[in-house]
Amino acid sequence: MSLRFKLENIYPGDFLIKALDGDTIIGTYAFTVEDYKPDNKLVTGSVFVPQRFRGQGIGPRLVFRFGAEISEMAEKNKTNYVHVVTFETPESERRLSPLYFSFGYIPFTTRYGRKNAVREYIHS
Repeated sequence: MSLRFKLENIYPGDFLIKALDGDTIIGTYAFTVEDYKPDNKLVTGSVFVPQRFRGQGIGPRLVFRFGAEISEMAEKNKTNYVHVVTFETPESERRLSPLYFSFGYIPFTTRYGRKNAVREYIHS
C-alpha cells in the first residue's frame, strides 16, 4: 500500500483529509473549524475507514495527520484550537478511545440520545 494524504477545504470552515492508496479513498477525516472565543477555535471531526481497510493503521495515521494540520493552522493563525471527538456508539468508544488517549485526549462529557449515550473527548 502506498498511503498518501490530501487535505481539501470543501466549504468555508469545513475540511476533509483523504487517505489514498493510488486513486482509491481508503479513509477520511472530516472536520469543521468554528469560532469559539476571540483567540480560540472549536474543532469537531470524525474519522471513517471502510470495514475492508480497518486494522491496517489507517485511522491512527489519519488522526496523526489531522493533529499536524491543526497545529499548522494554529501556528499560522496565532490561535488555539480545541478539538472535540464524539464516539457515537459504545463499541466505537471501546475500540478507538485508547488511540485518542495516546494523542492526549481526555473524557469530556456524555450526552444521552434515544438509543445510547454519546461520549465526547477533548484535546487542546
